Amino acid sequence: MCDFIKGIDLCESFFHEIAKPILASAFPSLRYSAGLIGYGSDVLGYDDAISTDHMWGPRFLLFLPADDFEATKASVGAVFSSRFPYQYKGYSVHFSPPDAQEFGRKSNQERLIL
Repeated sequence: MCDFIKGIDLCESFFHEIAKPILASAFPSLRYSAGLIGYGSDVLGYDDAISTDHMWGPRFLLFLPADDFEATKASVGAVFSSRFPYQYKGYSVHFSPPDAQEFGRKSNQERLIL
């Protein structure tokens, strides 16, 4: 088992150490925002070692411009799929397709959930 690290710290370091360099290399002119928002003990900072049993791990939301969103989403997703490590700090970096209802709004298309 991995040593516990707060989810927000894990997600922030995952983005800065893994995802951001990939974006800079593969998409140097891409405009985006990234963060970890929503519900969950890791988002709120109340997580502990037991929290790792559900919806927990290195992740972030990537917000992309509406222009050419579908094509950009597909390109970024493909690059992340090929370049992300299998694990980060001992935690799996395997992502299943996002649940469109997770945030209660199907219409929010300008984000890539990872």
